[in-house]
Amino acid sequence: MSTVSLIQLNKNFKEISAVSDFDMFIEDKEFVVLVGPSGCGKSTTLRMIAGLEDITSGTVKIDDRIINNVHPKDRDIAMVFQNYALYPHMNVFKNISFGLRARKYPKNEIELKTRKAAEILDLTELLERLPGELSGGQKQRVAMGRAIVREPKLFLFDEPLSNLDAKLRHKMRAEMKKLHQKVQTTTIYVTHDQIEAMTLADRIVIMRSGVIEQIGTPYEVYHEPANHFVAGFIGTPTMNFIDCELEKTQPGLHCQLSGGSSFQLDHFQLNEEIGPSREMYIGIRPEDLIHVTSKRENLISIDAQLEVVEPLGAETLLICKGDFGEITGKSNQARGLQWGESIEFEINPDRIHFFDKKTRKRLRRII
Repeated sequence: MSTVSLIQLNKNFKEISAVSDFDMFIEDKEFVVLVGPSGCGKSTTLRMIAGLEDITSGTVKIDDRIINNVHPKDRDIAMVFQNYALYPHMNVFKNISFGLRARKYPKNEIELKTRKAAEILDLTELLERLPGELSGGQKQRVAMGRAIVREPKLFLFDEPLSNLDAKLRHKMRAEMKKLHQKVQTTTIYVTHDQIEAMTLADRIVIMRSGVIEQIGTPYEVYHEPANHFVAGFIGTPTMNFIDCELEKTQPGLHCQLSGGSSFQLDHFQLNEEIGPSREMYIGIRPEDLIHVTSKRENLISIDAQLEVVEPLGAETLLICKGDFGEITGKSNQARGLQWGESIEFEINPDRIHFFDKKTRKRLRRII
C-alpha cells in the first residue's frame, strides 16, 4: 500500500493553464475523488499521476519515490478508463489476466490471481464469455478486474461509470465501495458526478478552472463549503442563493433580503466583522427550507408564491418565486398544493450560510 504526494503540480497547454498549483497528500488506503465541471483539470491531474501527460512543473511522489520521469509501466499503477478498453477477441479470463501474461508471470500464479479477482468481482461464472456477450456493468467489472489482478500500489479511475445508465451506476457505486473495502488499495477517482463523489470518497477534491476550491470529507464539503462555488456545486437540488444585506444589531444580525423581505437572527455572530452593513449572499439548502402550515418557535420564515410542484415520492420539491427571486424548498405533503398559492417556508437559523459578495468565501458562524 502507498501514500501519494502531489506537490505544486502544474500543467500548461501553450498559454492555457489546465492545472495550477495542485498540492495534496493522499494517505495509505485512502479513497480520494477529484470532482468538478468539465474542463476543470481533474482528468489531466490523473493522467499526470499515471505518466500519460507530461508535467509542466511540480512533483509526483509515491511513498518517498519521485516518479516524474518514470515510465508509466514502471510506476506500479493500475488505471481504469471510461471506455473499458477490453480486447473483443479475448474471453473474460484472458482480458483480466492480460497484464500478468504480458509480464510473463508463471501460469499457476496467473490462474490463482485471475480467479481471485474474478471471485471478488462476482465474475467467476463469466470467465469464458467474450466482451460482446456481457452487459455494461459486467464489462466495467472486467476492466476493474484487470486492474485488481496486478495488485498495484495505486488505483486510478477516470470516470469509469459515466457510460452506464442511472440504475446501473447506482449499483456499481455500491460495488466500487465494496471493492475498496476488500482490496484496501490507495485510490484516486475522477468524476463529474457529485453524487458519486459524495458516496464513494473518504475525501473530495473540488476543482474549478484547474484550481482546487476545497478538499474535505463529504460532510465538510456539504455542510461547511469553503465558498459560493462549492456550495452551489455540491448538493441536489442546488443550494438557494439570495442577495441580502447584513446589518449588525444587538444581540445579533438583521438580514435584509433583496426585494424587501427581512428577518432577525438573534445571538448570531460570524467570524468576520460585519460593520454597519455588508452585501452578502444567503445560502439555504432546499432540505432546510421547509413548507409549514403552522409556525414553530425559534425558527424564522419567508414567503413565496408556488410555481412548480415536483412530487418525488417520499418528499415533494416546491419551486417558488418571491420578491427576492426563485427558491426551491421541500414539503412532506404533495396533495392540495396549487399553482400561485402563497407558501410559507421555515428556516432553522443554524442551517443558514452567508457568503461575501466580493470574495465569494463563506463566513463561519462562531456563536
